[in-house]
Amino acid sequence: MPMRAGTLERAFAQSLRQARHRRGMTQEALAFAAGLDRTAISLLERSLRSPSLETVFVIAEALDMGAAELVAETAAQVGRGSKGGRSPS
Repeated sequence: MPMRAGTLERAFAQSLRQARHRRGMTQEALAFAAGLDRTAISLLERSLRSPSLETVFVIAEALDMGAAELVAETAAQVGRGSKGGRSPS
């Protein structure tokens, strides 16, 4: 069954915010470390924008984690969000 529009964006937003908080970084500090504008981080964390593959990699590096780890955390968020929220097929 296809995901609802915005599901991945919301999951990535939550994973990004949690990873940033774990490292004690502000949006501005993360943006600077990743070579992005602070508004880009804000838009991603509010799920108003989808990251490109390149953006996932530069953000993960700035967070001192692998891109695969960030994507895995996003996938886990998708799994948590779908439990109980959809009826079985």
